[in-house]
Amino acid sequence: MASVGYWRALDLSSAHKWLRVGFAGLVGVCLLPAAAHAADVDAVADGEDATATDETPLKSGMRWHVNGNWRLVGDNVTPIEVDAPDAQRLSPNEAGEHRLRLGGDVRYALETGFVRALAAEVQADFRQSNYTVDTPEGYLARKAFVEATTLAGQFSAGRMTQHWGLGLVAQDGVDDPMQFGVKRGGGIVDRVQYAILPAALFQGGDPVKAFPLALAVAYDKVIQDDNARTSSDNAHHWLAALLYRSTALDAGLYGVKRDQTDNMGLGLHVLMADAFARYSAFLPQGGKLTIAAEAAYIGGTTTWLRTINQPDHLDVAQWGGVLRIEGERGPLQVRLEGGIASGDDRPFDSTLHNFQFASDYHVGIVLFSQYMRLQSRNTMANLGDPRFTNGAPAGVERLDTHGAVTQAMYLNPVIRLALPKTRSGAKFALLWGMVAARAPVAVADPFRTYLNGGVPTGPRGAKNQTDLGAEFDSGLTVEQPFGFGLSAFLRADVGVLLPGHAYDAADGTSAPAVAATQVQLALRGAW
Repeated sequence: MASVGYWRALDLSSAHKWLRVGFAGLVGVCLLPAAAHAADVDAVADGEDATATDETPLKSGMRWHVNGNWRLVGDNVTPIEVDAPDAQRLSPNEAGEHRLRLGGDVRYALETGFVRALAAEVQADFRQSNYTVDTPEGYLARKAFVEATTLAGQFSAGRMTQHWGLGLVAQDGVDDPMQFGVKRGGGIVDRVQYAILPAALFQGGDPVKAFPLALAVAYDKVIQDDNARTSSDNAHHWLAALLYRSTALDAGLYGVKRDQTDNMGLGLHVLMADAFARYSAFLPQGGKLTIAAEAAYIGGTTTWLRTINQPDHLDVAQWGGVLRIEGERGPLQVRLEGGIASGDDRPFDSTLHNFQFASDYHVGIVLFSQYMRLQSRNTMANLGDPRFTNGAPAGVERLDTHGAVTQAMYLNPVIRLALPKTRSGAKFALLWGMVAARAPVAVADPFRTYLNGGVPTGPRGAKNQTDLGAEFDSGLTVEQPFGFGLSAFLRADVGVLLPGHAYDAADGTSAPAVAATQVQLALRGAW
């Protein structure tokens, strides 16, 4: 085998978020950095998980970082009308959170020998919000892994977070400055992984310069994601991934097999294929232009939410994608994004078509995060209410969208303006955006559609409608450094939704507008 040379850090984060059956979609896995000789640390700009205080390549010796983050989140949402005899049984204001996150990492690099780098990282959350898995006593270990980068590739084992591509189907819970709202934690897996740059087998110099393609295979035991939220969910992944990363182009593709069962013996057996690409170019007059896309398809079977006509299992055929154009010049950043998640206007046939993005992939803060989420929970309550049915179908709790984008086509322009630093070093940024959304097929609430003999019917009685509505958002972020690695962070988001005709009442009455506010206060430390 030819010498690997000195590998550069290659961020090979891959993941998928599998299917949330019933009415949506997906769970995830990730490939941690296929890094090497110099274990470069990627600092996350303005992100609560950032641990690095510098990005200088580590040629030899040891580097360590410690970080802490205390976060308080509060939400307020105006009343949302639901079509149920007991409309007050559900409340949209369930997103409050009080959380402390602590973590750190250590990396040791060598310039010679078979082993070129050793690394370990730990991170834990305390006092989890109710969006996360049912952790005992509010404690959840997010990271606890070790990795060794050798001339034969990189070996990793332990608990890890996950991210892939644009985050369409897998998220690690790290903030995106161009998205509204608060991220709740992302997906977590216990993983054994092997990654390699194949060019290293044949190139005596830097294999990244020769051909920057990485290959990884892994096995996961899922701890938490959008489809595995309780201790009764037993989910596993087997995956293989390819990632090409050059100065201008990132492109990746992977396939994952997911098997999941619950304590009733019901489960999910699916395959997913995901591909993404991102191209960036610096403009002659200054600034930067980025074009990116990601698409995913899920196929397989599930024994959750079986119908009277299909008592054994349901097929799964779901797809979704995102296209994003982003421009940046000086303090101004503009993003135009369009996305689609396949829908299902026949909830009682043999196939589930409803795709769902990762719940931490935010598009606005009202329509998907609050409005559609509450409507899905109302559907769960209606299907499980003995006044209307003979008993809740197994797996009905998986109808909850958890605030994710699902069954929608949307256009989401966002503008971010970073203001000049103050004398004290405080950084201010303003954010504006809107969301215009329609369903790809007529909106069909399972309970209301059943009552209307299979005619696609919305949550409040409207028939054969696709208009989901329009939303207008604004936000403010403030970050104040104190020195010694300490800083305070404040974010406030406000959004107003004008629900579309899909949420009209049966008599044609429009649903009232809904307003939502979300405030995040954090104290951060990174050393």
